[in-house]
Amino acid sequence: MRLYNVHTLKETADVLNNNFSFKTETIHINDAYHRVLAEDVIAEINVPSFRRSTVDGYAVRATDTNGASDTMPMLITDMGSVEMGKVINESLKADQGIYVPTGGMVPDGADAMVMIEYTERFSEDTIAVLKQALPLEHIVGIGSDVKMGEKILSCHQKLQARHIGVLAAAGVFYIKVYKKLTATVISTGDELITSEQDLKPGQVFDINTHTIRNRLAHFDVDVIKQHVLQDDKALIKRTMEEAISKSDITIISGGSSVGDKDYTAEIIDELDDHGVLIHGLAVKPGKPTIVGKVKDKLVIGLPGHPVSALIVLDQVLEMYLSQMSSYKATQVKRILSRNVHAAPGKATFIMVEIDHENAEPIQGKSGMITLMSKAHGYIMIDENHEGVDEGSLVNVTLLD
Repeated sequence: MRLYNVHTLKETADVLNNNFSFKTETIHINDAYHRVLAEDVIAEINVPSFRRSTVDGYAVRATDTNGASDTMPMLITDMGSVEMGKVINESLKADQGIYVPTGGMVPDGADAMVMIEYTERFSEDTIAVLKQALPLEHIVGIGSDVKMGEKILSCHQKLQARHIGVLAAAGVFYIKVYKKLTATVISTGDELITSEQDLKPGQVFDINTHTIRNRLAHFDVDVIKQHVLQDDKALIKRTMEEAISKSDITIISGGSSVGDKDYTAEIIDELDDHGVLIHGLAVKPGKPTIVGKVKDKLVIGLPGHPVSALIVLDQVLEMYLSQMSSYKATQVKRILSRNVHAAPGKATFIMVEIDHENAEPIQGKSGMITLMSKAHGYIMIDENHEGVDEGSLVNVTLLD
């Protein structure tokens, strides 16, 4: 019988970092939403690439407006207007002004903008300036936002819509990202049936494939297939071989312990010389967890209990993805409503309900469905602590 040689979460993270890497590809920014950068991004142009006006008004030389006021306006010659998107080649001379719309190019010779509200038409070719302009007022200079060659986004950044807009502004339209990951999800157990089957005494509908599939979406991992299998070693092995050949991650729940029908570890060892890297985590719940490597791909063996499977999946995936992504689970701080105890030497996870102020621990075995339906998240108690006192401020990892 295989015995557990449990690893702490830190040891597990080291094993994952030392055994797995990620492939990259170059894509257009139109396809970049929620993708993760595989390198720093450098601006290819200055932003802005020309001097721009931040207001509607007249480009002038600031010295020509000295002393201007409502009672003593300064007169400038109207030289026409700047068209948006067009280059103005003329250089403004003394006592001249030219209309520039917001975002338009400020011509050479001008060093300030006077807002349209502080001007009046004096004659057909003359404008009265009613307020003194200061040098560089309402003008943004070349490269004042982003300079060509400047780093604008960092490697491991997960791209949101706002980041993609920054890339376009900086003239970057193709970027190197990590390839999106795919997964196959397998659930095993003689008592399990799928939603297409009729429930009979002694049977239960499988929930782990559905829970895991949708939790993987939270990590932007695409599930290409899911299976519910009987405890048949040959069938499980064939299915795992196919899964490993077609997906980046294979996740199998059930069969990770050391019972007569717990085949996961044995099969992983048979499929590759690397085989099982870890069998047993110093966590509660979730001790009988497996981390394996087959054909350089990750295989995760999860406990069959739904809550254990969900919590352990979170921990392993976050550690696995840390090499390519700055992803961190969303946490909120709450006040613990009562004392909770932990298992010394293990990281202990407690499901909790939360409101705007408190975290209420939920009682129940890890196989109870109500633990998942009621829980908003969970807290982790470090392996060096035996519990947390009522009234303590705790970090709640959200499951939303």
